[in-house]
Amino acid sequence: MNRRSLLSCFKLNNNLEINSLFIYMNNIKLAPLLLVFAEVATKRSYTAAAKKLGLSKSAISQQIKRLEQDLGQQLLIRSTRGVVLTAAGETLLARSEY
Repeated sequence: MNRRSLLSCFKLNNNLEINSLFIYMNNIKLAPLLLVFAEVATKRSYTAAAKKLGLSKSAISQQIKRLEQDLGQQLLIRSTRGVVLTAAGETLLARSEY
């Protein structure tokens, strides 16, 4: 059973405490991905973010891809000139700065 079907199962049972726990756990799992995203977004560079975080460019790329898949939104557009944020990426970056 995947995470979404598990969450919908709990939602159907109206068990808000368990649903809230799974959402909280999911947010904890997303926290490192959000930190990587924020670093890439502010530096506008996978390479600079990788250096700052002490990770490989490949690890950065994989974590951004996982975050985008988890959120169901493209956040960054990578080009030879750097990184451009999508509208969703701009929104997420603004919300992560609070």
